[in-house]
Amino acid sequence: MLSLTILSLTIALTLASLAILCVVATRESVLSPAMVNPFCTPTITDPTSETMAISSMDSTLAGDWQSVELSNLTHVEDLLDNLEIHNIRHKEVEILGNDKFVVRWR
Repeated sequence: MLSLTILSLTIALTLASLAILCVVATRESVLSPAMVNPFCTPTITDPTSETMAISSMDSTLAGDWQSVELSNLTHVEDLLDNLEIHNIRHKEVEILGNDKFVVRWR
């Protein structure tokens, strides 16, 4: 009798686990790709103000470091990819902990 109860409980838990797995597996993904523009501050919400004039980028001296603090590793990776696309070779990432990163480049 005890083995029948354990078997019934095992089957019920297995079916419940499968039902939860099916619900989670068919749900839309909450992850979305993120694009980070390295030439503007990430707090700007107006898309028209996210671009900088080319003359302001040319005025940056070789020794001036620009930095931005990000809280998502995906944003850090996107920023580093964008910097590499723009042929910016001097870059560094500092991990501050608790999902905070500082990316510097020149």
